[in-house]
Formats: sequence, structure tokens, C-alpha cells
Amino acid sequence: MLHLKVKTMYNKLNGITKIYKKDEVICNEGAVCNHVYYIIEGSVHIFTYTSLENVYTIASLNTGDSFGNHLIFSSNPIMLGNIVAQKKTIIKMISKTTLLNALKNETFSMWYLKETNNKYIDLQNRIKILSQPTIREKIYFL
Repeated sequence: MLHLKVKTMYNKLNGITKIYKKDEVICNEGAVCNHVYYIIEGSVHIFTYTSLENVYTIASLNTGDSFGNHLIFSSNPIMLGNIVAQKKTIIKMISKTTLLNALKNETFSMWYLKETNNKYIDLQNRIKILSQPTIREKIYFL
């Protein structure tokens, strides 16, 4: 049900739809985020490299998920990881201007703020778990 509402809200907006092949780069770490990206179909992997050149997974996103929501209005809208399609993936890219116009609509703005805040809370919970010093304490937070 949630994905249906997200799909309906994002489908109301104008944007550019692109198809990415498996392992195709969608965005590189360090690129400026000018869009909110909505995954119409498929999945993406967001990752970065540690100082020892190990891969660190930031997130794995699937159909109905979006990314760039936190960055697009940031004073430093830089992608914090590389974003790569895990399989054939269709993404709708919604510009900041389009999003600003949509936010004038009270229904859309309330929905968008709720979605963005829910993602923020999920990230805060992930940080809380990862910051625990022992595996036992991490498990208690799950």
C-alpha cells in the first residue's frame, strides 16, 4: 500500500525517466545532487570506499524507494556514495524546481515532509545501532 501511494505521488510530477542496465552507474560519489530519484522498477546499491579501499554499503534500495531527498535542499548537496543499478532499473528524476512547485500543494508537501522525516528517523536509528560498542548492545537495539 505504501509503495502505491509513493508511486502515485511521484507519478504526478514531471521528470526525466531513464533506464539503467545492471551495474550501470547512476551517480558518482561527489557529484552534485540536482534531483530526487524515484525507483520505478529495479534496485540500486549505494556504496563508498573506506580509507583502506574496502567497500562500505550505505544502502540498498528497491522499487518504490527514492534517494536524494535529503540532499536536494542541502547547503552541500554532494552525493555521499556511488549509486549503481543492481539489475535493469527504471528511475524517474525529479528536478528541484519541479519539487519546489509541487511543495506548494499542501497535500503533497505534507506527504513529502512525512516521507523525508521517516527516512531521517530510520537513519538515526541505524546510527544508534552502529554506534553501540559491542555486538550484544547492537542486538539489544534491534
